[in-house]
Amino acid sequence: GNILPTSKKTGRKNYSKRESKNKRIKTKRKIHQNKKSMEQKDNEGKPPEASKNISDLLQGIPFPGMGGLFGGKTKFKDILEELKSGDDIRFMQAVIDLSSELSMAQENTLNSFSTDQFVPLLVQGLKKEAFPDIMMYSTICLTHIMDIWPNTCGKVVNEGGVQLLCEKMQNFEYIDLAESAIKALEKISIENPYSVLSANGMIIMLNLIEFFDMAIQKIVLQILSQIAKCMGSQYD
Repeated sequence: GNILPTSKKTGRKNYSKRESKNKRIKTKRKIHQNKKSMEQKDNEGKPPEASKNISDLLQGIPFPGMGGLFGGKTKFKDILEELKSGDDIRFMQAVIDLSSELSMAQENTLNSFSTDQFVPLLVQGLKKEAFPDIMMYSTICLTHIMDIWPNTCGKVVNEGGVQLLCEKMQNFEYIDLAESAIKALEKISIENPYSVLSANGMIIMLNLIEFFDMAIQKIVLQILSQIAKCMGSQYD
């Protein structure tokens, strides 16, 4: 009579052990699957070379405004060569590239930039009447340069840039060019307002101010204010 209860009890113990063992196995499998899933997510979008040294991976990757991570010097040199090529199409691509580079340039990439070489070429770009885009991007580049290096305003003046910019300011066939010229003249008016006055810039602006939108009109007023200060100082 004692065998049956003992047998049932032993059966329950064996069942309990099996159940516990199965739970442990399932838990281990679940942990393994979760770990594998997390590793797959971590590796999503990573190239096979992800385990390589980071400096090796970064070499040659282009960064906007830096001419590549370590290639700012080479980038400006290449653009300068294109500007000197004598080919207008190559010149146009070069001023577009230069405009982009200067707009996003970091201080450490500008050490190799030679304003003495670039400014005369960009002023020459203002004379290419057959290529409005060249004139506009040359103007934008000059504005960036004068913004970064205010003392280059004198170079632009000496190269005859103010007279050319005053001419472009009157070009309503290409309104973007006219507005770009006004922005460049604003930079010059801060450093050398007399040069704008001498090129009849004040009269031209007064005659044309109503044709520009409000934002450009404000810039014109700032230029006129700089010229007025210049004129006032002459009578002090």
